Amino acid sequence: MCWYLAPAVSRALAADAPPAVPTELHAHGNDEWYWIAKVGPSESDAAAPQTIIQARNNATNRWVPMARIDARVLAIANRGTELGVIQEKNHWSLLWRNGGTLGQPLPRGAIILSLAGDATSLWALGRGEVGPVSTTKPSTAAVNSASRTSPTISTATISAGTISAATSRPIATALYEWNVREWVPRAILSDDLLIGEARDVSVALIGSRPVLAARDRDGNLRVVRLESDGRWTEQGKLPRQQSFKLLVTGARPMLWLSSGGAAGSIVPLEQLTDAPTVLPPPVNLAESDPRAIAAATGQLRLVYMHEKKLYEQAYSPTGEKRGEPNQLVAVVAPTIDTWQHWLALTMLVLLTLFVFGPARRRADNIGGAGARTGPGAADATAAESSTARMVAPPRLRLQAGVLDALPLILVSFFIVAQSQASGMEDLYDRATYLNRIWLWIGAYAVYFLHTLISELLTGRTLGKWIFGLRVTKLDGTRPRPMAFLVRNFVRVLEFHLLLPLIVIVFSPLHQRIGDMAAGTIVVADDLPAREEDKDENE
Repeated sequence: MCWYLAPAVSRALAADAPPAVPTELHAHGNDEWYWIAKVGPSESDAAAPQTIIQARNNATNRWVPMARIDARVLAIANRGTELGVIQEKNHWSLLWRNGGTLGQPLPRGAIILSLAGDATSLWALGRGEVGPVSTTKPSTAAVNSASRTSPTISTATISAGTISAATSRPIATALYEWNVREWVPRAILSDDLLIGEARDVSVALIGSRPVLAARDRDGNLRVVRLESDGRWTEQGKLPRQQSFKLLVTGARPMLWLSSGGAAGSIVPLEQLTDAPTVLPPPVNLAESDPRAIAAATGQLRLVYMHEKKLYEQAYSPTGEKRGEPNQLVAVVAPTIDTWQHWLALTMLVLLTLFVFGPARRRADNIGGAGARTGPGAADATAAESSTARMVAPPRLRLQAGVLDALPLILVSFFIVAQSQASGMEDLYDRATYLNRIWLWIGAYAVYFLHTLISELLTGRTLGKWIFGLRVTKLDGTRPRPMAFLVRNFVRVLEFHLLLPLIVIVFSPLHQRIGDMAAGTIVVADDLPAREEDKDENE
């Protein structure tokens, strides 16, 4: 009966499950850099959004991972080589290669809607509480210090071609500029422009001045420019558009429109009254495919997802098609943190077991050694006492360990030197990354095998032989082969994490975790008599 009900139960559970996050694309660029942000379902939860951002530099023409964000990204823009990213829940961040910082909120909790920037400055459009506005031009130094002030702004109204200052009101849409320490309000938009979400507006810096495209109450698309004196001047008006984006391509700024075809159309800002130029669509672009467009590295670039693959179609600044669509490589930073954390947790559990378990039993055995009776008791006690005196000090074990680990040390120096010679661009190249992984695997294999084989044959490694050390059981006898296998397997894990090696210093018998697991100890054959032993003999 259960097998009969199973399909119905599965359908019911599937119906109650939240829908998967739809795929969205964002693209942005300048003359040197090109960024793509892909929003999709998280690897662990299909109903939770995750955004993967990758970047490409014009000099290397190679994609590198930039960030993996466990949230939906709403818009992206740049300041120089840094990427501004707007996320859900009124968060934004500034990212750069191998790092980033959480962005400073807009004053008085205003909701950030859009970002725009150039080589040195960064602007934001937000909606929230307003007060007096400042039109004094600040320094454009690029800093990341936090703001602790709450400046206020004044309102303004759109007149025929210009904007003039007006009385303040509680809520409005304002344009802010980031200065040395804080967001400074520069201008206010009229409520005639309907801007409620990031997709309702497009902002760009053209000639160091902010230009904004948004819909008005009549559904028309209006383009306005903020002048240095704080006035808005209207650049033009277009019929209703489903989606749009301002593009900056050198001396030819333009507006991309979703109308006109599957790939959309473009119209120069100085010719908004002219008919838009339709972009020839890629051969495999479907109507339902997610897409985004950017002006990057001297070309217009339409990116889209088709059959779960990422493609790009390039166009000239005037709209001519450049070749056929290319499939782009989705680059994701290697996720090594998870397994490293699990490995560290495993080592912690092993440390707890081997320190608080066998160590206590060993202490009991040593403490009861003096109470032994019968034949051979005196000899056994003397052997254990001799072994305790011959325990290798941490200094000798460290020197021997460095010699034994030369394969790993040499590979580490080689990879670092190779990275410095080739630059950081090779760090996330897939082929280079895989080559270095195989180098590490080979080095660890050599390290494991040469220590295991030498200890199985002679009871010591090359480093131990040079410094007069050898491996024995706690009673001074030769360990079994399984003990050598266990201690050398754990040795690889300890060397990778490094921190567990500190156990040697604090262990009463100077054992590492591998020794505790295998029941072994490292002794010194020619260790000079200790000072306390000399005193006892005297």
